[in-house]
Amino acid sequence: MKLASRAALWVGAALLVVGLAVVVLNSTPSSRGDAVLWLGVMAMERGLAVVVPSTAVAVDLAVILLCLFGLEVGGLLLVPAGVAFVIADVIDRQPNAR
Repeated sequence: MKLASRAALWVGAALLVVGLAVVVLNSTPSSRGDAVLWLGVMAMERGLAVVVPSTAVAVDLAVILLCLFGLEVGGLLLVPAGVAFVIADVIDRQPNAR
């Protein structure tokens, strides 16, 4: 279970980097600012999930909703990363099967 959770976290981080790169490469003048905004949102989300693990899944789902509302500034590109983080947190919360 721990390996699957770590793998999902790595996939989520890779999707986050790809999503932020696509936001930066957008042709609008504010794309770099938008990427910094989303980087800050996702960093706060992951930080809160690490500090308070009991709320990790709820925080992840809230960020997915925030990304969906932030379509104009590239939020939709970050939804796959949010989904990967939800999967990682759900796997991490499962009791260890022996």
